Amino acid sequence: MLYAILIWLLPVVILLHELEEWNILHWIQRNFVNLPRKTHVSIRTFLVFFSLLSFVWTFLATRLASAPATAILVGLLGLATLLNAFQHIYYQFHFREYAPGVITSLALTIPLVLALFYQVVALGILPWWAVAGVSLPVLVFGMIETVRAGNRLPVGLRATSRVGAWLASALRLE
Repeated sequence: MLYAILIWLLPVVILLHELEEWNILHWIQRNFVNLPRKTHVSIRTFLVFFSLLSFVWTFLATRLASAPATAILVGLLGLATLLNAFQHIYYQFHFREYAPGVITSLALTIPLVLALFYQVVALGILPWWAVAGVSLPVLVFGMIETVRAGNRLPVGLRATSRVGAWLASALRLE
């Protein structure tokens, strides 16, 4: 029961996190160089898209007949969210100013994803070495890329910019 609640809390926490980032454009423009095209509309389009995608992804993952398959799909979403949470914490210290998204990262995202991973292992759905064996390299290499990027957007965040700009254009919002 707790596991099912945690699964469905993930997209809710993602939505709350995206809402905290709603006005992130000026922070990005102040702290990064060589930015891809970004506007309030393109950023917000991506935030809404990713929030909706997280609910659809979770819904589809919970419809699978295999508990390990569900855990893997939900775990991948959780892992991407966890990496982003650590990026926000890093940026908070690196840029020495409030990094939009850091509050939900610390208060909600990190505790939730760790609780979700704990439940997957405690319920015997996946072994600890599988969860750690995928999570740790993604987190370590993702943070290495983030630190190395300095004041340039890491590859993953550049991709979200392109997706947001494309969606805003395709939907004729810009």
